[in-house]
Amino acid sequence: MPKLIDLHIHSQFSDGQFDIKQLVKLSRTNGVGLISITDHDDIKSALELKNNSDIKGIEYVNGVELSSYIKLNEKIIRLHILGYGYDEENEELKSRLLEKRNLRTYVNKEYLVKLIHEFPYLSNDLLEKIQCDKYIRLSRLIEAYLNNEELSNDQLNDVKKYLDSNRPIYQGYEFDALESLQIIRNANGYPILAHPYQYRLNVKEEIALLKLLKENGLIGLEKYHSGDTPNGMLLQEMMCNKFNLEWTLGSDFHEEHDDFGNQIGYGKNNNLCKNSCSLIKTLRRDGKVLKR
Repeated sequence: MPKLIDLHIHSQFSDGQFDIKQLVKLSRTNGVGLISITDHDDIKSALELKNNSDIKGIEYVNGVELSSYIKLNEKIIRLHILGYGYDEENEELKSRLLEKRNLRTYVNKEYLVKLIHEFPYLSNDLLEKIQCDKYIRLSRLIEAYLNNEELSNDQLNDVKKYLDSNRPIYQGYEFDALESLQIIRNANGYPILAHPYQYRLNVKEEIALLKLLKENGLIGLEKYHSGDTPNGMLLQEMMCNKFNLEWTLGSDFHEEHDDFGNQIGYGKNNNLCKNSCSLIKTLRRDGKVLKR
């Protein structure tokens, strides 16, 4: 039986649970022979797959997921652009991702300073123990930190109430989507629209969005995603045909226990389980599929 593929997986380099070696092991256990690790605004996974000689027995395509926004008919839409097969040494790509990471670090540290000022019983090592540059909700990192501290129930509840009423600014959508497309294209990559159903657009809006994105370099969309419905996937197939787009699939796997049954290669309730897609055929043709 041909091995499965999964082109949308997250690691500890962004908001996933597992490191690269663990993800490769999980993939092989699930009968997945080709993967792409598409961390949010981070390409360390590509370098890890390329340079870690301990990783063996898997095909891969380097990936990234750029957090973006676009204005469509006076409506701001937050969306994600996947990039595949890019040159990880491209200076523009590296510098733009560094800018985004530095901004995230600055904003998160400013919030932590205010939090310590508000609750003096919190230790200053909060600034050292929380990784402020990670693409993950800061409140989640703070709560994980608090659970390991010796605080009274009242103190813990007070901080959590503060977090609820003073939510940290969620950084990550500084790139205009058209800019994201250009960044990926300039790095000789292949830009794909991730999980279209998540943007809650009607058919007319999605058609307008895809028309605009394709005019600016989009080459495909994620037709099969673990969170979509069968009817939703049929709609994306129609969109691929209408706009002559490549199609991909991905579980969008993050965590073993908090992904609602989502598994690498299988998706949810086995709604993926594919061994190829049109983009993979193109990437193979262009020599972008690599093997460890």
